[in-house]
Amino acid sequence: MATTLAPQPVTIREYLKFKSPEGFRDELIYGKIVVSPEPKILHFQIADNLYKLLGKTVGKKFRVAQRVNLRLPAINSMPRPDVFVIERDEYNSAMQSGSYPDGRRVPLVVEVLSPGNRKKAVQLKLGIYRRHGIEAWVVDPKHREIKVYRGREASTLSADADEMLPLPTALGTKTLPLSKIFDLLA
Repeated sequence: MATTLAPQPVTIREYLKFKSPEGFRDELIYGKIVVSPEPKILHFQIADNLYKLLGKTVGKKFRVAQRVNLRLPAINSMPRPDVFVIERDEYNSAMQSGSYPDGRRVPLVVEVLSPGNRKKAVQLKLGIYRRHGIEAWVVDPKHREIKVYRGREASTLSADADEMLPLPTALGTKTLPLSKIFDLLA
């Protein structure tokens, strides 16, 4: 269960001094620190599958990453998606400078639902992503579905229907097989 700390808005500078308790992860969402337990194995497996599938698909201009906060100072936020695709030059720049990547240079984020993700926290993060024109995929392992938020539109795709998941336009005309995302024996 995610917990929100600090009743007063927290700045990014203050947030960067915060340390989560062991076994937890944190994000800054609209000036509030949100702490959640580390994901369980199912959550991790789905995120890892997406990380690997996207890594084979996105091309040289982009890099797939996970478990890193994205910097969005205009709205005092540093969300931490489960998986994201970022422009390779921004990723390298953040790595070389020891900073966090600029979230505005991210065409795709993935959030995997689990008991530790509160619906309200996921909805707030979706608002952040949509506001910045970032395509977001919300993966529901329990129902083997992915809800795709592209612009103002949202659609749901099912792995059981053996559907293909199109990548954001910025990444080309490539697709991913949904069944591979939910493969638990990978």
